[in-house]
Amino acid sequence: MSISKSLPLVKVSATTFIDAIGSGVLTFSLGLLLLKYTGLAISFGFSIIIGPLVSLIMAPIIGNLIDSLPHKTVALIGGLGMLISIVCFAGYYEVYFSSKNIFLAVILFNMASNSFSRMFSMSYLSSVGGIVPKTKMQRLNGIISLSSSMSGIVSAPIAGVLFPVVNFRYLIFLRLLTSVVVLFLTMVTNFEKYNSFPENQGNVKEKGSFKVALNYLRSKSQLLKITISVCLLNFASVLFEIGTPFVVLKRLHLSSSISGLVQSCSSMGVIAGGLIISIITVSRPFKFTVILYEVYSLLSLTVGIFLNINLIPAIIILALFNLIAGSITSMADAPIFTYIQKTVPKKIMGHLMTLLFTTVQILQPLGVLFYSTLLDRFNFKLIFLVNGLTLFCFIIYFFILSSKSNVGSMKEI
Repeated sequence: MSISKSLPLVKVSATTFIDAIGSGVLTFSLGLLLLKYTGLAISFGFSIIIGPLVSLIMAPIIGNLIDSLPHKTVALIGGLGMLISIVCFAGYYEVYFSSKNIFLAVILFNMASNSFSRMFSMSYLSSVGGIVPKTKMQRLNGIISLSSSMSGIVSAPIAGVLFPVVNFRYLIFLRLLTSVVVLFLTMVTNFEKYNSFPENQGNVKEKGSFKVALNYLRSKSQLLKITISVCLLNFASVLFEIGTPFVVLKRLHLSSSISGLVQSCSSMGVIAGGLIISIITVSRPFKFTVILYEVYSLLSLTVGIFLNINLIPAIIILALFNLIAGSITSMADAPIFTYIQKTVPKKIMGHLMTLLFTTVQILQPLGVLFYSTLLDRFNFKLIFLVNGLTLFCFIIYFFILSSKSNVGSMKEI
């Protein structure tokens, strides 16, 4: 690959990595700050709840902006908005900071930064077809996922080391610096170098809107099935997000460092999956993704079974699940994103991407409330078993049994 052709991949991966690491360090540090001044353990769970809520509220605005303005313009608005949000929070910290109002200030900052961050990320995902040629789109999607995951692994340890020894204003400044770099990289990235967007695909003649995007989604049976499945998968995966530290700390009575190591297996799996999907070429994205979902559901059921028969220590079972599940998640995303970017008309790309991301995340806050309540009241082994069995039965019925009764829909795979 020549330098000129590989440069867009390098720019976007650098942009994603720098933005994610800056955001990750500050987000984790804010959790530590809240824990220090409020004593609330829920400090670290805000991202799970705030993200989907902000996504739901901002979806109409983001979708309209991406489909009405040049994607680069929307990305720059998002980047500039993040920069202004950080400057405002820095001003608050220097002038108005108080342990009495820190909780509200952090929530407001997280809502603002999440909004602009979603605008920024959706613009990039909607622009892959213009940044690189069709042959490189899956690789770029894989690199974006890989860069984000790698930054996620290192941001928490960096924050953990810096928070006790560095004045918090310098952590804010670090995020400010990364935002400036990200804004600059966005400015020098050509969002329209290639014309890989389809024309009049799916007979979409109306101007972009959520109604048009929803009608388009309904007309693509396999994409609709994937979307519904991801909703359930995200809901079910919350059990492992909150259940892993709960089991390790409260039921196995192990240290927080061991809990962190078990959870980090998920990030390691994402990196492995990201590397694989960046190298291989997937010619049948739906079939590939469905197989991965079937494996994930079988894996969830296997975890529930092995936890109940006590043949293998629970700590090993959870670590292996996080490792494999992380790789499955990473490999499943890129081919579907690439399919959407190659087949969806540019005029509804923003609305459809925003609709999909909002839809698949909307059940996560409910999952937090649902599974946290169950874990406090019932045996965790039974909860994991029922969760795995339910997920497995749904996936098998949805993608195998129902497809046999509607063979025509399989032509899309």
